[in-house]
Amino acid sequence: MQFQVNRLDLLAAVRNAEKVAQHQSKLEIMNGILLEADTTAGEVALTATNFEASIWCRIPAEVSAGGMTVVNAKLLYGMATLMKGENLTINHASKNSAQVTFTDEKSTFVINCLPGGDYPRPTESSMAPDARIPLSNICSLAKKTAFAVATTDDKPVLQCISVQLGQGIAAATDGTKMMMVRMEKKEKENASTATAELLLPATNLQLLASMSTDDDIYSVSVTDRHIIFAKEQMAFSMRRIEGTFIQPAQIIKAVSAQFTAIADAGLMYEAIDLVQTGMDNMPIGIALGQNTIRFVSETATNRAYHEIEAAVTAPTPEDGFYYNAAGLLKLFSTLTGNVKIEMDAKGMLLVKTQKEVYFQLPQRKPVIDRTAKAKKTASAEKAEKNIKTVKNAPKANRDKAAKTKEAA
Repeated sequence: MQFQVNRLDLLAAVRNAEKVAQHQSKLEIMNGILLEADTTAGEVALTATNFEASIWCRIPAEVSAGGMTVVNAKLLYGMATLMKGENLTINHASKNSAQVTFTDEKSTFVINCLPGGDYPRPTESSMAPDARIPLSNICSLAKKTAFAVATTDDKPVLQCISVQLGQGIAAATDGTKMMMVRMEKKEKENASTATAELLLPATNLQLLASMSTDDDIYSVSVTDRHIIFAKEQMAFSMRRIEGTFIQPAQIIKAVSAQFTAIADAGLMYEAIDLVQTGMDNMPIGIALGQNTIRFVSETATNRAYHEIEAAVTAPTPEDGFYYNAAGLLKLFSTLTGNVKIEMDAKGMLLVKTQKEVYFQLPQRKPVIDRTAKAKKTASAEKAEKNIKTVKNAPKANRDKAAKTKEAA
């Protein structure tokens, strides 16, 4: 195998493939990227897989001799980054050779490789699904929904983002909170009448987002076991998850707002971040007052309190309601501008913008054990008194000795 390729084209393809390849597999070949040179097509294909996700990239090349080999992903990426020439010449002397040579105008790298025929090529790479549905804004979709998925492995559906193509809705939930987003559509997407509901594993969608921009329009197709995203010279597949996802509209409809306010998302984020810092993941209290929103968090030894200005139309009871701070902090880190806060009589929370709706269940108000603090304070005072007694003991002994001497 021998070919010449633009170094930056190769680097861009390797950067994406390296993200998918495994790095600590006991099977050395799984830590690599498959390189295939095609004399007829005049291109080089790169393939990487971790069995949960796979990627194929094609780049134009001047191919002198076709062939294939597997090169360690990290090593290949590092080498392509360090070399500075405009073009690279890659030479794999023979099918049985254990080394491949990379050469530019000023340097040469010789690295070990493995037989390309031994690489577990993903079967979906050769499939040609019938239906293809356009989808864009992958980065925004992942950013605004992935934080709401479950982190445990017992319910795979809750680790997914539900994307309803056609309706333009995406949602994620872990059972206690839910994020629903109305997706923006490009002109090409508006022309499509296809509909489908896809369950996309959040980790794989975030991986795809890391190699995409919101302007990229993917052609999405579905097989029995995989979901494939294709664009120009790249295709990315992820394992298809089967299951029943909640209906976001029904969850939102179940909240009958009794307490409402409008506030700035940036101020909400700053207030929550300030109040929850150093509070050992304690729930955060939120109460709507007269043109203010009050945030409070406390432990047995600490208490934090902060208020922000807001347009409150229906205040809550004085204590308000308590919520998981981590979920709210991640939510407001993704939002900008004004948001509408709604709570029902039981404290179920909705945060709304024109395109997003966030739902979160309340938590019980934490019971703070003040006696522990009192005991700790009393214990500290007693210890301090004992220390003073010990420090003063030598002087008292000296005074007693002096008085005894005078009496004598």
